Amino acid sequence: MSLEVGAREVPSSRASASRWSSIASSRWSALPSWLGRTVSVPRLSLALQRRQKSSSARRSSMDRRGFLSTLLATPLLLRGGERKASAQVQQRWLVLQESPVAGFQFHEGERVWHQLQVGELLELRREPDNRFDELAIAIHFGPHRIGYVPRSENEAAACLLDQGAVMQARIAELRRSSNPWRRVQVELLLLASTRG
Repeated sequence: MSLEVGAREVPSSRASASRWSSIASSRWSALPSWLGRTVSVPRLSLALQRRQKSSSARRSSMDRRGFLSTLLATPLLLRGGERKASAQVQQRWLVLQESPVAGFQFHEGERVWHQLQVGELLELRREPDNRFDELAIAIHFGPHRIGYVPRSENEAAACLLDQGAVMQARIAELRRSSNPWRRVQVELLLLASTRG
């Protein structure tokens, strides 16, 4: 914005306001009406300086507001990014190992034999208080315990279950055999998350 005085145009900036004040006070004691009012020179220079301060204060408060709004919006933007990233995470089952079911003949395995099918998912339950094996992992078909992961093969799976890993067993093979160790073969599955 600029003011026109006589034939001159005077820009309204901070540097020019002080210069205008000194020029105007030496030449004119009062200016013609400005915005419908008659204003004296010292009053005009004071008004120009106030205007400059308020506009710069507005600019800095806008910068501050802009900064604060950006700062407050950042977690929301990040959260949206996390949602997008988590949508790309894929979960799949990995075969950790394949094992026979130990103790099939001693538990409820024979009772539910006719209900078992290849591909059926079984529940793995950790039994840290088992008196025969502190790393014991029971294999359940519904409410029925059909046996255990063999003691010689349960260390890795027990450690994973103790750490909170999600695991299941899947029936890989069913055989009619007199050897109970060959009747049911299971795959131990580990739920793994991968970014896709």
